[in-house]
Amino acid sequence: MSEGETEQAPGTHVDWPVRPWMLAALLALAGLAVHFVTDPAGADLVPWRAALAAALVFGPLAFAFTLDRARWKEPLVFAGVVALVMAGIAWRASSAGDRHADQAFWVAAGLVAITLALPLFQAGFHRWRWRTSYDETHFHVWTDAICVAGALAFVGLSWLLLFLLAQLFAAIKIDVLKTLVDQGWFGWMFSGAAFGAALGVLRNQLRIIGTLQSVVMLVFSIIAVPLAVALVIFLLAVVASGISVLWNATESPTPLLLSFAAACFVLVNAVVRNGNAEASGNHVLRWAALVLALAILPLALLAAISTGTRISEYGLSPERLWGVIAVAVAVAYGAAYFIAPIRCRMAGALAGWMDGVRTANMHLAVGTCVLAFLLALPLFDLGAISTRNQLARLGSG
Repeated sequence: MSEGETEQAPGTHVDWPVRPWMLAALLALAGLAVHFVTDPAGADLVPWRAALAAALVFGPLAFAFTLDRARWKEPLVFAGVVALVMAGIAWRASSAGDRHADQAFWVAAGLVAITLALPLFQAGFHRWRWRTSYDETHFHVWTDAICVAGALAFVGLSWLLLFLLAQLFAAIKIDVLKTLVDQGWFGWMFSGAAFGAALGVLRNQLRIIGTLQSVVMLVFSIIAVPLAVALVIFLLAVVASGISVLWNATESPTPLLLSFAAACFVLVNAVVRNGNAEASGNHVLRWAALVLALAILPLALLAAISTGTRISEYGLSPERLWGVIAVAVAVAYGAAYFIAPIRCRMAGALAGWMDGVRTANMHLAVGTCVLAFLLALPLFDLGAISTRNQLARLGSG
């Protein structure tokens, strides 16, 4: 890493003893505010309540993940942007009524956008642009995932302990805890505090989590070998039997194919890791990762053919249009992963294909983040597009 890159994300890996208490208080207050915003609304949230609730959930969460002792202004701005984006999406989704059929996809697109934006912001992409350290970005992707999983597990354990304590005290006629557990405001507040405390502790231990990340990626990389063998057999069988075998086996092969493409993506990066120094040195794992990298494009193309077949038979629908977008993203990743080894082979150094994959990851992550953000905005009416298509099909007989 160059000297300029070492200055990115200042203080990210520094222990901050106050962090767990601050995040516990922040998310507890956010949870309490969410309760008071949503509780009077009953089953249906009016648009302004839905927007405010979304802002109160995602804004504090974004701030909790990015707040650091060395900086708070930039994380506060980022959290404000996240809150505004998710509030706008929630407002649009809750006010859509029966006029639209794909509100859930708007929310999903917004979640994808902020999920990708988070590690990019943590790595300093807003300051460094394309000079952002891939090592730092990839590190945050995995540590954020581990922190979320660990914090959620802690929330679950905290609720289990609280429930057992409530039953224990209720046995001796002390019903204070049992009464609190039944209160909606307490549930939101307790969950927020538990999640914030656990997140603060985990983010204070990013160096240790980085070691855990290496262990997790090692386990994932081992799975790459059998999956690579299985996919080679699968693709050869499809070539030998014809693509129609997929349509005869299942009515919806697209989600299955995209799921395996996503699994290939994860396992390839488990072998490639942050940089050449950390990449697995096992030749079997490296060849398995190369096979999986090359397999993403055929899987994505099969998914594209499957989606195209459905559209030709039944026309467009909002769900199928979102499926087309997902397939297009998968094809983009597959093409980038397919081209990287070929370019290195043409240059006479096949071993460098991992650098091509890392470069593609950075560019595609930014592109996917922007695409998801645009799709979450009211710029495209996929329902109107599908309706025009269906009416044209009806008119043509």
